[in-house]
Amino acid sequence: SPAEINLKKNDIVNMAVAELADAPVLLTGDIDRGGVFAAFVGTFELLTPAERQRILGFIINKFRGDPSLLDPAFQFIRQRTGKPVIGTVPWVKDLNLPDEDSVTFHTIQRTTLLSSRVDPINIAIIDLPHVSNFTDLDPLLAEPDTTIHHIDDPAQLSNNRYHLIIIPGSKNSIADLLYLQHSGIAQKLRQIAEHQQSHILGICGGMQILGETIEDPTGIESTTFQAQALALLPVTTQFIPEKTLCQVTGTHHSFKTPLHGYEIHHGQTDYSRVHIQATTTDGAPLIISHPTRPIIGTYLHGLFDSDAFRHAFLDHLRDHYRLSPGPIPDRPSFDIHRALDRLADILEDHLDITTILQRLKR
Repeated sequence: SPAEINLKKNDIVNMAVAELADAPVLLTGDIDRGGVFAAFVGTFELLTPAERQRILGFIINKFRGDPSLLDPAFQFIRQRTGKPVIGTVPWVKDLNLPDEDSVTFHTIQRTTLLSSRVDPINIAIIDLPHVSNFTDLDPLLAEPDTTIHHIDDPAQLSNNRYHLIIIPGSKNSIADLLYLQHSGIAQKLRQIAEHQQSHILGICGGMQILGETIEDPTGIESTTFQAQALALLPVTTQFIPEKTLCQVTGTHHSFKTPLHGYEIHHGQTDYSRVHIQATTTDGAPLIISHPTRPIIGTYLHGLFDSDAFRHAFLDHLRDHYRLSPGPIPDRPSFDIHRALDRLADILEDHLDITTILQRLKR
């Protein structure tokens, strides 16, 4: 929100960016949550006079029904604020765009979309207090034969059988490692790994947590300079000031599928004792695994964005755990560029684009 008055002093986004760019602003409200017109008026009232001048108008988002029913409210908004409603964007099903923040991560829970004759792939996502890059998991949510469970208690790992357990990325790997140890989740993960009851995947910080040690000698992420990790992967990680930030492409050796995504991390990890499952186009390790156990690690964010890899990986789980009826045909495509193009077409159809373009030309 651009009107979080308790945070505004140090806010570097929202209206601050518009001021730096000398750009007009469209206020968008989610009508599906209710109270959108009160939110519009309240937000407008809390803006400074200069900020109000930047407001070009309002956009209603996620509307279901006949837009003409909103006309009286639009007239009220125009009279109260002096600004028009620029358009009404309808509710769009299966758009498959990432959420804007981690609020939804902490409420992840989804059951299979297929019939009871299909064994689901049960996936557990480990909660981390400092979770990052949680959108890595979005493609799995779109698959019809997956059940997704958010895990914040070790009892959840005892009471259910999971085929895949994922430790996602972290903004503070050592702090999240200590949380897993104190919560009892770490001990349960070790038991599962020892008996090879599940595949375990660590992404970026999650891979560091699965390793043997994490060292942060200059305190880049943590005031704890060294910690013994879970020791489920024979790797060690040390944080250095230089940050790796790059787009990556590669190939999975067994699946023969392309991979693409990005890396963003300070940690440098020693891969000398692991099996290399995938490499970059330059030959660098991209996905690694334990030599004998189904424990996997990678720095690749967007790992599951590749349809071919994701489909092959899920079908591998189905085969490994002998889930019926075997590989699932016609799995969905997860293409963020196609989704953005679809959204752009929807916006063009439902917004007053002429008014917006005229204002941008001033």
